[in-house]
Amino acid sequence: MVSYPSTSQAQTYLDLISDLRENLSHHFKQVMVGLMYSPFLFDAHELWHAMKGGDTEENCLIDILASRTNEEIYRIKEKRMGPPNPALQF
Repeated sequence: MVSYPSTSQAQTYLDLISDLRENLSHHFKQVMVGLMYSPFLFDAHELWHAMKGGDTEENCLIDILASRTNEEIYRIKEKRMGPPNPALQF
């Protein structure tokens, strides 16, 4: 996993994510872009994706929530309830 950059490196970090999105194929792109985010932010995105639309992906919800501690679930909730992150598009 790549650590979060300092403020001065933020644009380079976003450019790297943009380049990954543009130059990689579908599944490999999802994995590589997903690795650029913290585990809690990634879990928050996957939970959101599993619940959006008419079909809920129960297996995804169970896999994530059943394997996390209460503290980890709280941190996932903080990430999801925080300010919207338009860069979090896989």
